[in-house]
Amino acid sequence: MSLQQYNSRLQFDLETVNEALKRLETEKATIVESLSNLRGHNKALQDQLASLKVSCICIFSLLPRVV
Repeated sequence: MSLQQYNSRLQFDLETVNEALKRLETEKATIVESLSNLRGHNKALQDQLASLKVSCICIFSLLPRVV
């Protein structure tokens, strides 16, 4: 393999790696966005659960006590 062929092969490999890195960066951005959305959804569910717990406590406190 001549030096020119070797350099051409290195250039091709570099371009291939750069394309793969671009795809990975795009996938990473998508994953980070999805994670952020899931965290927001999780927070909303936690808030709903806390509200439901308070509602249940209020409802049960109004029920007559059975002795």
